[in-house]
Amino acid sequence: MNRMLCLAALAAWMLSCSGTSTPESPRPESGQPTDPDKTWKILFIGNSLALDATYLLPSLLNTAGVKNIELTRTFHGGYTLPQYNNNYAGGNICAWTIWKPGQARWRGNQTLSYSPKAVVEADTYDIICIQEYTGASACWEWTASEKISVTGLISKIRDSQRLKGNDDPRFVYLFSTQFGRGQRVLVEHFGNDPVKQFEANVATVTSLLAETGIKTVISTGALQQSLRTTGLNTARDFTRGDQIHMDYGAMRYAAACLLFKTLVTPLTGIEAENIPFNFEEYFPHPSAYTTPVTPETRPVLFAAVQAAYDHPLAITDLGSYTVSPAYTHKTGSVMLDEGDEVEPVTFPVAFPVGNAVNDTYKQPYWAGYGIWFSVDQPQAYAKWNIATYPGGVTPTRTFAKDNPSASSPAVQGIGAGDYFEFVIPVERLEAGSRIRFTAPFHTDGAVTFWAFEWLDGGTWKDGCTDITLDGTTRKASFALAPGETSVSCTATFSGAVPEGKLRFRVRCVDCSDFQAQLYFFGTGPDGTAIVFDRE
Repeated sequence: MNRMLCLAALAAWMLSCSGTSTPESPRPESGQPTDPDKTWKILFIGNSLALDATYLLPSLLNTAGVKNIELTRTFHGGYTLPQYNNNYAGGNICAWTIWKPGQARWRGNQTLSYSPKAVVEADTYDIICIQEYTGASACWEWTASEKISVTGLISKIRDSQRLKGNDDPRFVYLFSTQFGRGQRVLVEHFGNDPVKQFEANVATVTSLLAETGIKTVISTGALQQSLRTTGLNTARDFTRGDQIHMDYGAMRYAAACLLFKTLVTPLTGIEAENIPFNFEEYFPHPSAYTTPVTPETRPVLFAAVQAAYDHPLAITDLGSYTVSPAYTHKTGSVMLDEGDEVEPVTFPVAFPVGNAVNDTYKQPYWAGYGIWFSVDQPQAYAKWNIATYPGGVTPTRTFAKDNPSASSPAVQGIGAGDYFEFVIPVERLEAGSRIRFTAPFHTDGAVTFWAFEWLDGGTWKDGCTDITLDGTTRKASFALAPGETSVSCTATFSGAVPEGKLRFRVRCVDCSDFQAQLYFFGTGPDGTAIVFDRE
């Protein structure tokens, strides 16, 4: 059933290495932890796919009561190992977060404020896990240049660790996930087939292992591909809305369990299967693709974890696991990282766009995941949803007017059907309530037409009429010409809204210029924030 055939000799070699007590592996022959009084320090170097894989490790470690492991993570979205090598000592390259026993989650600065060298030289690490970006050509073909970059990076890291008196850190390779069907890279380079992407990545990983001497692979790529053979898979391909990053729930959970099994179990004797950590939904965006971990889904996930552990460079057919996924959430709640239910908002709810309130530290999920929080009431958030990829430019999310006096989340590559969704938790809303939306828009492209919509009694309603601008007429709530436009729209709720979430959409009806950039900024009195208020 597998379309990717791993070299048998390599697979046997990998397994034998993971079971020895050599300096390259912490797993002792007896299967029991060694040096129980030692604190083991693990460093992860990678990009957002490494962030996905490691995100839930603190939750597993805390629930298991692990006290002898510390984690450090440095990452830069979309970065490759050649980029880390070329910019090893450069400033403003990567973020830096740390977990120590007892902390609820990763802590640190998520801005790109540090050099990789500074992070590596900040401590001595027993295990250093490096990760390549599977969405870049660096992971599709092992070239002479790639070899020089990867071996050069490893040498630089070793030199930095020797300065700290650490002569023998163990290197591990994180083989990260594959993209979902429909994603641009998959369509353009692999015929929209994730297995072909996996095959190209495996060929590169095989050469990397042979050339670098790294003997342990943690393969969230094989984990994901094996899960895609189960009944849990859907068209979402175990990714979330962008078809790149992991499903917030089951995929992130399974990836953390695979990391735990490979790195933590040999040092503690604790098995991830025995840790009673589950969740029903996952913050920061509950309506993104999140498969809950339940008694029904756990056996499937752990079968895939074991398969990826045993065969990191092969897809294992787990088609006998036919459990179907459930994408459900607790009614009326948005879960924070620690699992607390958020409070309802107090109106007005503002999403500021000036005074440097939006940057990669205060809005760390915007550029990567398209999630933007209200600064004062972060239980209210917005999500940019992409409906189509008409071509021409890769859709991007960034910050415009990013300076001390003004900053705004910006999108480029806008097509019809793309939309902002604003989610605002409330305690209760009476029938007939009116919520007014005001926003300062700025676009540097062609005329665009937009619909303002709200969910009322399970039905999306809008305030659209025939609007004409520059000789074009569309049914819309408002139209934007290049430059600055102040917009005001009102949503009227016909029925009462019980405790729960108000949902609003600002949806593109028509955009003739896919290269257009849109952001929120104005020079007038209403130009400093998007505001939702009661009339």
